[in-house]
Amino acid sequence: MLKPPFLRIPDAPKPPLHIPRTIFYLTCISLINTPLVLAFSLLDYGVLSLWVNPAACVVTIIFHCSVIALSRRKRDIEDPSYFSTMVVCSYLLAVLWFSAMVITVAVLVTYKGDFTVDSLRRYGLHVSIHTQRLQCVLAAMEFLLMTGIGVSGHLLARKEGDPASWRPPADVKVVHQPVVIQTTFAPTY
Repeated sequence: MLKPPFLRIPDAPKPPLHIPRTIFYLTCISLINTPLVLAFSLLDYGVLSLWVNPAACVVTIIFHCSVIALSRRKRDIEDPSYFSTMVVCSYLLAVLWFSAMVITVAVLVTYKGDFTVDSLRRYGLHVSIHTQRLQCVLAAMEFLLMTGIGVSGHLLARKEGDPASWRPPADVKVVHQPVVIQTTFAPTY
């Protein structure tokens, strides 16, 4: 439906993203996936993942929040951008999620001892084999997301160095100069 020109709303300019677009999308998906892993892991108090999934979830949420907060801050030219630190930390989180996935799969496959769904049901926990399988799948997905963030950032850093949108330098540079204070009154003796 065509609207008359006086009823059309002008397109507002979109604010620039402070994180490269692919990393931003992967971060958003990870911020949706991580609470899901945490919720399903807390159904069994983290026992079926040997308490690695809840810890990995908390560390991942802290990482994403700090990356978003850090990317929005302006920086001086002399200050480092910390983009390579973000890439290294995402690789370390990918290793953590891979170990969480392997541990969850190992507990699922061994099916022995106190780390089984049947033994946890005896304690009154609302778990099933499906929640344990879902933890495995979501941990694998989080591993792939963190690996994707790391690889995307690594390729971007190799191609162009620090991205222009990541922590752009501040427009105004503050120069610190000494201040001289002069008094106009004479001392009394």
